[in-house]
Amino acid sequence: MQQCKGAFEADIIMKGMIKWCYDKKGSMGIRYPSYFKDEETGGATLGIIVALLTATEACVMEWTSGTRVFMKFNKEQYAAVFQAHYDLLVRFHEGTKHAGVVARICKRLLKHARRHASIPDDPIALGPIEHFTMDEFTAAAAEWEYRESESEDDGV
Repeated sequence: MQQCKGAFEADIIMKGMIKWCYDKKGSMGIRYPSYFKDEETGGATLGIIVALLTATEACVMEWTSGTRVFMKFNKEQYAAVFQAHYDLLVRFHEGTKHAGVVARICKRLLKHARRHASIPDDPIALGPIEHFTMDEFTAAAAEWEYRESESEDDGV
């Protein structure tokens, strides 16, 4: 049996995350930091990691002949690749959950990417967020329906 070392920790994942999400002041990871931190792992989201793995595979595919052959990246073509990487990462997470491997990888990725962009580890401290009840949703919908009927009556 071949020993597996450094699974999902290749430098290309870290470099890709920095380049894609944290390279410039306007990058998504800088502008929307809370979207990049998974509540379960406390690190980078699995979706970000899988997107990076999919993009990496797309780049490798362009070079399989030894000479770059430009291939347009589109959602329909790479959806199955994304899903395969996602399924593998989820199975890896489930199989190593007792040791917290994926959570630690995700934390490490996010920590290093944020450090590269000079973003503090916890940029937003959220207070308690009030949750709405179904009755409150129903009342809000009724209010908007009433407003809509009023505006129709006014000719607006």
